[in-house]
Amino acid sequence: MIKKVNNNKKLVMFTSNYKVLYIHGFATNITHLFKIKQFTKKELFPALFRIFAENEVYTFRWGLDLHLNIKNIWEIYNLYQKEKKLAKDNNLLFQLHCVIDTFKPKIIICHSIGCYLFINYIKKFNLSKNIAKIVFIQADLPKKQKLSIKITKPLKNKKLEFINFYCYWDDSLTISSIINKKLRAGSFGL
Repeated sequence: MIKKVNNNKKLVMFTSNYKVLYIHGFATNITHLFKIKQFTKKELFPALFRIFAENEVYTFRWGLDLHLNIKNIWEIYNLYQKEKKLAKDNNLLFQLHCVIDTFKPKIIICHSIGCYLFINYIKKFNLSKNIAKIVFIQADLPKKQKLSIKITKPLKNKKLEFINFYCYWDDSLTISSIINKKLRAGSFGL
């Protein structure tokens, strides 16, 4: 059974000493010419800082290693399209499967286009029974995305909790809504 929570309540339901898998979002591997303020972990995801600090966290690194002119909108658009295509790649999905199978996380947290990668993953692979919680943060998915999750073995007396955090002021998701011609779940909820 999936318990769906679709609001912006605080992440107080997490306790420490869990294994957490984090799947990052768009363009995290790029380098660029322009100096941009480097953010601390607290500034990037203040709501997740405690979770990252108090649990064993593994970040699934994916994306394209490119040098990019971030002031050129066409380069950003092309990178977005390439990373969206990469998020469907069978080799990458198998790598994610190996990480999940080896690391055995209890919680999976996905951000932005990382949510799209995870959706593609669960279309191909059964979800491990040890996963108790899936969290999407500003998901770059259609607002009406259907979730169908196959679990390796039935969960006895357990629920798989799904949480979608969203915010309407995310400029990247506004642009993604225009590019994809659909409102995004990360802006308006599922």
